[in-house]
Amino acid sequence: MTACCTGLTLVVRAEAGCAAFEAIGWNENLASGAKSGLITGGSWRCSNTYAAGAGFVSDDYAVTVHTCFDEIFCSDRGFEVGAIYVQVNKDGIKGNFRARGQVLKTDRKSMKVKQVDSDVAYSWTDGEYNEFNTASLLIER
Repeated sequence: MTACCTGLTLVVRAEAGCAAFEAIGWNENLASGAKSGLITGGSWRCSNTYAAGAGFVSDDYAVTVHTCFDEIFCSDRGFEVGAIYVQVNKDGIKGNFRARGQVLKTDRKSMKVKQVDSDVAYSWTDGEYNEFNTASLLIER
């Protein structure tokens, strides 16, 4: 992206700010009320000028929720500005990164999300800050 002021062209980079945490997660079938047990894993949150995302990663599954803010950035990648997307990777199968989703609950330390076409909600609570900030490793799962 460039910005022009009095004849000068400046290149502006969007750098992400990320944080990673130890986390506890669980899932719940909203139709039946059935809940999993607590699952130990890691969580992450990242954002920049164009997009933001968060997720939970464990040996059982990985969940990513993300949204896009900038019209050009979003449309170039096939996303709608302001829409919520939820991806679930499970059993070695990568989920659809463009699946529409909902954020059912969020606060400073926890999140509950689901895909629009699913009765299963995924929740997690951030624990201790991961001083090694392995958010990039968690995102890849």
